[in-house]
Amino acid sequence: MRSPDGTMSGLEVDISTYVVNAIADDNGWEHPEITWRETPAAQRETFIQNGEVAMIAATYSINQARLDTVNFGGPFLVTHQALMVPDEDDRIQDMDDLNNDLILCSTAGSVPSQRAKEAIPGLQLQEYDTPSSCIEALDQGSVDAITTDATILYGYAQYYPGDFRIVEMTRDGEQFTDEYYGIGLAKGDEDGTEAINTALQEMYDDGTFDRLLEANFERIPRSSNTEPPVTSPVSSKHHPHLRNDHGFSHTLPAACRVLPPPVHHVRNRGSRLHHARRGLRGGEPGFPVPPG
Repeated sequence: MRSPDGTMSGLEVDISTYVVNAIADDNGWEHPEITWRETPAAQRETFIQNGEVAMIAATYSINQARLDTVNFGGPFLVTHQALMVPDEDDRIQDMDDLNNDLILCSTAGSVPSQRAKEAIPGLQLQEYDTPSSCIEALDQGSVDAITTDATILYGYAQYYPGDFRIVEMTRDGEQFTDEYYGIGLAKGDEDGTEAINTALQEMYDDGTFDRLLEANFERIPRSSNTEPPVTSPVSSKHHPHLRNDHGFSHTLPAACRVLPPPVHHVRNRGSRLHHARRGLRGGEPGFPVPPG
């Protein structure tokens, strides 16, 4: 998020800064000055391919379409798609309520936008270039709900306490999506990818990730309500790049699994956001990468 004085803040700003500085330290360089640039979801791969940015870490979900055009460091976080609605509006309690002539807002070209259109027949979808435009539309009453990743929505909720509530998106008792966040960089830049993964591993090992998560979500209201959309760190020394016969990536050379118990809880109205420690365990199956 950009502050009025032009400075940037947020979990991925902090993670990006850590990664850039860790790479500099590993190479004996001075910490560089970072220039931040907004990259709309539909243009991210183009920005990387044209060399307009060195890397992107803005809630950048790994999927096969993107793996075809850019490299990914990570994944470093897994979250789930969710909804945000006005706090006083009780018409939407789950994703199927969006069938009732309600208008959903999402970012044009984003994975959540595409999946919502596929999953909800007859959905009335309003798309904007930026999430902040959806927030403004929701506040003005021109849309009824916003969908994107839970981490983004909780971030907005903490800046507008009491105005909005988070609604989980589930199907058959399971989270609607698993979104694996990575750091995008130029296709074929294997040295850069390995450097990013090394820095991410250091971030988990020295406890920085836990501190950054707590610092960035400390203002979310806690409540006594129940089960969560999960936000979990995912640690791996390789991005998924192996193809199976169906044409999409599905395994990690060093795989990840959840290690119980969850060690951090953030509660908001009817949901609970938590992160569970994840680690590398050889021989475990890797996460599936969505084909689109």
